[in-house]
Amino acid sequence: MSSLLPNGAGVGGLFIGATYPLRAVRLLLHPKLRPYIVWPLVINLLLGIGLYASLFWFGLRRLDAYIDTYLATLPEWLALVRYGVQGLVLLLLLVVTGLVLLQFGSLLGSPFYGRLSEELELIKTGQRLAGLPLTPIGILSDLGRAIAFELKKFCWRSQSVASYCSAT
Repeated sequence: MSSLLPNGAGVGGLFIGATYPLRAVRLLLHPKLRPYIVWPLVINLLLGIGLYASLFWFGLRRLDAYIDTYLATLPEWLALVRYGVQGLVLLLLLVVTGLVLLQFGSLLGSPFYGRLSEELELIKTGQRLAGLPLTPIGILSDLGRAIAFELKKFCWRSQSVASYCSAT
Protein backbone atom coordinates (compact mmCIF):
# COMPACT_ATOMS: atom_id res chain seq x y z
CA MET A 1 0.00 0.00 0.00
CA SER A 2 2.87 2.39 0.74
CA SER A 3 3.98 2.20 -2.90
CA LEU A 4 0.76 3.98 -3.87
CA LEU A 5 1.57 7.04 -1.76
CA PRO A 6 3.20 9.94 -3.57
CA ASN A 7 6.76 10.88 -2.71
CA GLY A 8 6.87 12.83 0.55
CA ALA A 9 3.36 11.85 1.66
CA GLY A 10 2.43 11.13 5.24
CA VAL A 11 4.31 12.16 8.37
CA GLY A 12 7.65 12.13 6.52
CA GLY A 13 6.26 14.65 4.04
CA LEU A 14 5.32 16.90 6.92
CA PHE A 15 8.91 16.97 8.12
CA ILE A 16 10.26 17.45 4.61
CA GLY A 17 7.86 20.36 4.09
CA ALA A 18 8.91 21.92 7.39
CA THR A 19 12.49 22.18 6.13
CA TYR A 20 11.60 24.20 3.02
CA PRO A 21 11.67 27.63 4.73
CA LEU A 22 15.16 26.84 6.06
CA ARG A 23 16.28 25.80 2.59
CA ALA A 24 14.85 29.03 1.17
CA VAL A 25 16.71 31.16 3.73
CA ARG A 26 19.96 29.39 2.89
CA LEU A 27 19.33 29.95 -0.82
CA LEU A 28 18.39 33.61 -0.36
CA LEU A 29 21.70 34.28 1.43
CA HIS A 30 23.48 33.56 -1.85
CA PRO A 31 25.68 36.57 -2.79
CA LYS A 32 24.28 36.83 -6.33
CA LEU A 33 20.74 37.19 -4.97
CA ARG A 34 21.50 39.80 -2.33
CA PRO A 35 20.84 42.93 -4.48
CA TYR A 36 17.49 41.55 -5.64
CA ILE A 37 16.43 41.05 -2.02
CA VAL A 38 17.95 44.07 -0.29
CA TRP A 39 16.71 46.78 -2.68
CA PRO A 40 13.01 45.79 -2.54
CA LEU A 41 13.29 45.63 1.26
CA VAL A 42 14.81 49.12 1.37
CA ILE A 43 12.16 50.48 -1.01
CA ASN A 44 9.33 48.92 1.02
CA LEU A 45 10.84 50.10 4.30
CA LEU A 46 11.13 53.70 3.10
CA LEU A 47 7.65 53.59 1.56
CA GLY A 48 6.20 52.13 4.76
CA ILE A 49 7.85 54.74 6.95
CA GLY A 50 6.57 57.49 4.66
CA LEU A 51 3.01 56.15 4.51
CA TYR A 52 2.62 55.48 8.21
CA ALA A 53 4.30 58.76 9.20
CA SER A 54 1.93 60.70 6.95
CA LEU A 55 -0.98 58.72 8.37
CA PHE A 56 -0.10 59.66 11.92
CA TRP A 57 0.93 63.22 11.11
CA PHE A 58 -1.93 64.33 8.87
CA GLY A 59 -4.62 61.67 9.01
CA LEU A 60 -5.10 61.32 12.73
CA ARG A 61 -5.21 65.07 13.33
CA ARG A 62 -7.93 65.56 10.76
CA LEU A 63 -9.92 62.50 11.84
CA ASP A 64 -9.73 63.53 15.48
CA ALA A 65 -11.28 66.87 14.56
CA TYR A 66 -14.05 65.12 12.60
CA ILE A 67 -14.76 62.71 15.45
CA ASP A 68 -14.93 65.60 17.93
CA THR A 69 -17.37 67.43 15.66
CA TYR A 70 -19.69 64.46 15.17
CA LEU A 71 -19.55 63.15 18.72
CA ALA A 72 -20.10 66.58 20.32
CA THR A 73 -23.84 66.03 19.99
CA LEU A 74 -23.76 62.93 22.22
CA PRO A 75 -24.85 63.17 25.85
CA GLU A 76 -22.18 63.13 28.57
CA TRP A 77 -22.98 59.60 29.68
CA LEU A 78 -21.96 58.31 26.22
CA ALA A 79 -18.47 59.83 26.43
CA LEU A 80 -16.91 56.35 26.33
CA VAL A 81 -18.24 55.90 22.80
CA ARG A 82 -15.65 58.44 21.66
CA TYR A 83 -12.77 56.16 22.63
CA GLY A 84 -14.34 53.16 20.93
CA VAL A 85 -14.90 55.13 17.74
CA GLN A 86 -11.34 56.47 17.85
CA GLY A 87 -9.99 52.95 18.28
CA LEU A 88 -12.03 51.60 15.37
CA VAL A 89 -11.00 54.49 13.12
CA LEU A 90 -7.34 53.99 14.03
CA LEU A 91 -7.57 50.28 13.31
CA LEU A 92 -9.29 50.95 9.99
CA LEU A 93 -6.62 53.50 9.03
CA LEU A 94 -3.82 51.09 9.86
CA VAL A 95 -5.37 48.31 7.78
CA VAL A 96 -6.07 50.57 4.79
CA THR A 97 -2.56 52.03 4.94
CA GLY A 98 -1.13 48.51 5.09
CA LEU A 99 -3.10 47.52 2.00
CA VAL A 100 -1.88 50.61 0.13
CA LEU A 101 1.68 49.80 1.21
CA LEU A 102 1.25 46.24 -0.01
CA GLN A 103 0.02 47.36 -3.44
CA PHE A 104 2.67 50.01 -4.01
CA GLY A 105 5.44 47.91 -2.51
CA SER A 106 4.73 44.97 -4.78
CA LEU A 107 4.39 47.30 -7.76
CA LEU A 108 7.69 49.09 -7.10
CA GLY A 109 9.50 45.86 -6.28
CA SER A 110 8.25 43.94 -9.32
CA PRO A 111 11.33 44.60 -11.51
CA PHE A 112 13.53 43.16 -8.78
CA TYR A 113 11.27 40.15 -8.24
CA GLY A 114 11.49 39.23 -11.91
CA ARG A 115 15.28 39.43 -11.80
CA LEU A 116 15.32 37.45 -8.55
CA SER A 117 13.39 34.61 -10.16
CA GLU A 118 15.74 34.65 -13.18
CA GLU A 119 18.81 34.48 -10.94
CA LEU A 120 17.24 31.69 -8.88
CA GLU A 121 16.59 29.78 -12.09
CA LEU A 122 20.22 30.27 -13.12
CA ILE A 123 21.51 29.08 -9.74
CA LYS A 124 19.20 26.05 -9.54
CA THR A 125 19.29 24.86 -13.17
CA GLY A 126 22.34 26.57 -14.66
CA GLN A 127 20.28 27.99 -17.55
CA ARG A 128 19.69 31.70 -18.01
CA LEU A 129 16.25 32.80 -19.14
CA ALA A 130 15.98 35.53 -21.75
CA GLY A 131 15.14 38.89 -20.20
CA LEU A 132 16.03 42.54 -20.14
CA PRO A 133 19.14 43.49 -18.15
CA LEU A 134 18.84 45.36 -14.87
CA THR A 135 19.21 48.81 -16.40
CA PRO A 136 16.91 51.82 -16.09
CA ILE A 137 15.23 50.85 -19.36
CA GLY A 138 14.75 47.26 -18.19
CA ILE A 139 13.37 48.44 -14.84
CA LEU A 140 10.96 50.88 -16.54
CA SER A 141 9.84 48.15 -18.91
CA ASP A 142 9.12 45.76 -16.03
CA LEU A 143 7.44 48.53 -14.05
CA GLY A 144 5.22 49.43 -17.01
CA ARG A 145 4.29 45.79 -17.45
CA ALA A 146 3.45 45.50 -13.73
CA ILE A 147 1.31 48.67 -13.80
CA ALA A 148 -0.55 47.39 -16.87
CA PHE A 149 -1.18 44.09 -15.10
CA GLU A 150 -2.48 45.86 -11.97
CA LEU A 151 -4.76 48.07 -14.09
CA LYS A 152 -6.08 44.98 -15.86
CA LYS A 153 -6.86 43.38 -12.48
CA PHE A 154 -8.53 46.59 -11.32
CA CYS A 155 -10.70 46.77 -14.44
CA TRP A 156 -11.66 43.12 -14.09
CA ARG A 157 -12.63 43.63 -10.44
CA SER A 158 -14.59 46.77 -11.31
CA GLN A 159 -16.51 44.92 -14.01
CA SER A 160 -17.29 42.00 -11.74
CA VAL A 161 -18.48 44.33 -8.96
CA ALA A 162 -20.58 46.32 -11.42
CA SER A 163 -22.17 43.17 -12.81
CA TYR A 164 -22.87 41.93 -9.27
CA CYS A 165 -24.44 45.24 -8.29
CA SER A 166 -26.60 45.37 -11.41
CA ALA A 167 -27.77 41.78 -10.85
CA THR A 168 -29.05 42.52 -7.33
